Amino acid sequence: MPSPQYSKQKGRDGENAVVNTLRQAFPWLRFIERKRLTGSQDQGDITGIPGVTIEVKNAKTMALASWVDQTEAEKANAGNDIGVCWHKRKGKTDPLDWYVTMSGAQWVDILGLLVNDQSVTSTAGLPSSQGNVSGVQED
Repeated sequence: MPSPQYSKQKGRDGENAVVNTLRQAFPWLRFIERKRLTGSQDQGDITGIPGVTIEVKNAKTMALASWVDQTEAEKANAGNDIGVCWHKRKGKTDPLDWYVTMSGAQWVDILGLLVNDQSVTSTAGLPSSQGNVSGVQED
């Protein structure tokens, strides 16, 4: 069984990897960083994206149900609208290859934001004619 210090370091490494990935993807969000531990009122691991709680897991075994429950509680503690758990995928070092998990209710909320945003014309790298989620006919 790994020592608690090893597990904490592994967690910090995962959090730092996600922070670096987000900073590269969104350089204009200058305050993306690891959040300090706040005990029972934890608000997630990553801060700096308004309205979003990110919990990061770098564990050998996945525990999705408890991770999603933890993320939902931390999202509520932070007063945020969006909460996701970004967790390491076995054999993958790049967070872009990891998984991001959320509750079904959270996914519906995110879809609602996308569908109601008339500026969204494509998703997942699809051409706009295939990826139009706004419901607006393009010319």
